[in-house]
Order: sequence, then structure tokens, then C-alpha cells
Amino acid sequence: MKNFFIAFLVFLVWSFFGLWVYSWFHDVSVSSIRTAKSDTTLALNLNDTITINEKKIDTKERSFRSDSTTNTIKKPLISQGLKAINSKGDVVFNYDEGIKIVKNSATISIPESCIDYKYKINNYLLDHPDKELQIIGLYSPNEEVQFPNYGIQRANKIKQELLLLDIPEDKIVTKSIISPIFVNDSIHTNAIRFLFRTLSHNRVEDLKTKIPEKEIVYPKFSGSEILVNEELENVLKKILTFTAVNPNLKITVIGHTDTIGNATDNYWLGLKYARQVRWYLIAKGGLKRSQVTAISKGETLPIVDNKTQQGRKTNNRIEIIFN
Repeated sequence: MKNFFIAFLVFLVWSFFGLWVYSWFHDVSVSSIRTAKSDTTLALNLNDTITINEKKIDTKERSFRSDSTTNTIKKPLISQGLKAINSKGDVVFNYDEGIKIVKNSATISIPESCIDYKYKINNYLLDHPDKELQIIGLYSPNEEVQFPNYGIQRANKIKQELLLLDIPEDKIVTKSIISPIFVNDSIHTNAIRFLFRTLSHNRVEDLKTKIPEKEIVYPKFSGSEILVNEELENVLKKILTFTAVNPNLKITVIGHTDTIGNATDNYWLGLKYARQVRWYLIAKGGLKRSQVTAISKGETLPIVDNKTQQGRKTNNRIEIIFN
């Protein structure tokens, strides 16, 4: 009887030991399966697509941020044409072709197929007075270093076109994203993105007292003369506001022209325009002569292509730089 109890006790000990070993190996196996499953899910999430309002957008687009002036993207954005998206992720409009840019140049080229994009932007902002437009310009890390960078410069070209439609400047924000867009070519065909976001009233209030980098003016041109119009008067009011805050503010007036005629004549025409505006600011605004300088860039820095009448009208302008 004693031997029976000893044998039974040994049996119980080995049974518990066997159950413990089995439980340990089972937990390790489950953990490995879960880990593998998690890794697989992660891989799918990184390479899958997301759906926004029944529109599929590559997850690489989620690198596209809008909360700072310049954002870094390690992978190039997928070319999807000229697109505008609102704060809900809805596509407001989308063109098959995008805006073309060339490496180391701020010049942009807008295809005929999407030339009416600006009217759609204007209509959207009129229908949604609580919204602002964010223009996102792309630039490459292997482009020449500029200040502001080429992305901002390209976005500002679009901004100037929109201002011609009398869209309020305080409802337009220009930003940039750095992306390796010139990988195998010096041309990129999708350089601009549009985002509609809730209007930032704090930013609008700050703009009232902030001195901008520059103002672009379209006075009334009459041959080689400039006639004072409401736009020029409004710019003078802004300048007087800025000089009241900063009496030592220096102003440079730059004359720009289209490409009609030869380059030398256009240089002198731009200088003549700039000198007339300079004299207007001094005579009408009471600014000191030493405070205002007039120079010309002639036809060398167009905003848009000069092939159309509207393009030439856009390029004939006065830029006022604040230092």
C-alpha cells in the first residue's frame, strides 16, 4: 500500500510538470503568432490606401501637412493633377493636369485644361466666407537655396493670380513642402496643392499690424505713364500704417513689364513706372526721399507666361519691397 501512494504521488508531480511545460510552449506560440499578425497588419497599413468620401488617396499623401510654413516629406508626392480639398477631405475640384515647374526656377506653367481653377476657388470662398485658402507649393531639397524657398515663390505666383480676382489677401495663405520631386527629370507637372481650411481670425488680426515682405500693385497704365487708381491709393494707406509703426521703414519700388518690345526698352519702361510710383508715395504720402528707392527688373521676372494678353497684364506690375 505504501508503494502505491509513492507511485501515485510521483504520477501527480510529473502530471503537473507536463501541464506547465505545455502551457509555456503554448503561450510562446500564441505570442509569436500575434507578433507576426501585428507585423503583417503594419505592413498592410503602410502600403494600403485610405478612403475619403469614397475617393481613394495613396497613404503617402498623409505626409502632406499644413500646420507650418515648410514641411519635410521623405517620399515624393504622387502626381494626381491640380486638386483642391476641404477640411472634411472632400475634393472640391480636380483636374487631370497639374501646374508645371522647372528645377531651380520660380516660373510656373498653368495648362489650358485647368485655367479656370481660380474661378472655382473664388466661387468656393464666396460661398464659404468662414474659409481660407492654403496654397501649398512644392520644392526639392536638391534645388538652389532661396529665401523664400522655391515652394513659397511658386505658391506666391498663384496667389498673385487670385488677387487679380479681388479675393481678399487675408484669406490666402502660402506654404511650402519639401519633396524629392526632381528625381529623374528637371520638370515636375504637379507643383501646387490647394487646401480649404477654417479661417483663422487670429491670423487675420495679426496681418493688420504685420509688415509684409512685399506688396504687388497694379496701377492704371496709360502708355508709358501711370495713372493713380483706387488700388494705388489703398497701398499708400497701408504704407502710411506701416511707417506709423516703424518710422525707419525703407521702401523699394520695383517696376516690371511684359516681353513686348526689346529687353533694354522694357528695363527703362519699368524704371519709369517705378519712379512715378516713388514720387507719388513721397508727394502724396509725405515719405522722405531717402526712404524710397526706385529700381527696374524690366521683363526678367514674369509671374506667368507672356503668351496671352492676360499673362502680359499680370506681368506689368509694381512691386513694393519693405525693409
